[in-house]
Amino acid sequence: MTAVPTTDLIDFCDRLLDAGAYEDYGPNGLQVPGVSSVSTVVTGVSAHAALLRAAVSHDADLVLVHHGLFWRGGDLRLDEVAAGRLRLLLTNDIALAAYHLPLDGHEEIGNNALLARAELMDCLSEDIQQDTPRVTLRLDDAGGYSASRAPWSL
Repeated sequence: MTAVPTTDLIDFCDRLLDAGAYEDYGPNGLQVPGVSSVSTVVTGVSAHAALLRAAVSHDADLVLVHHGLFWRGGDLRLDEVAAGRLRLLLTNDIALAAYHLPLDGHEEIGNNALLARAELMDCLSEDIQQDTPRVTLRLDDAGGYSASRAPWSL
């Protein structure tokens, strides 16, 4: 399995999602460091313990989420729940990256764009759905990406 440097993958996500352009409720990008290179990524909405346990069981190197562990205005002290989440990441050398508003705002692969397409799909007949493209994101070895459109599989 091919691995990429963690810093390269985070830099790619930062650029793709224009992470620096958002004044957000929490830090976007790498929140918890882990291994130096990534071959397995687990994704989820929020960095809950169940997702992190699943990441451990799938030998993930990086967990990529929409809602990370840290939020502005939140209590900075670690309670047992937060400590348990960090413990899962740190003891298993798994990195955590989060992108909140940047993931909402991306015009092509962002949550809002995908949700709008999904809700539109629910309103369309099956014939039209077959002709309406979905977006697939592919990373290349040079650190770039391509977004291709393909019909939805029903």
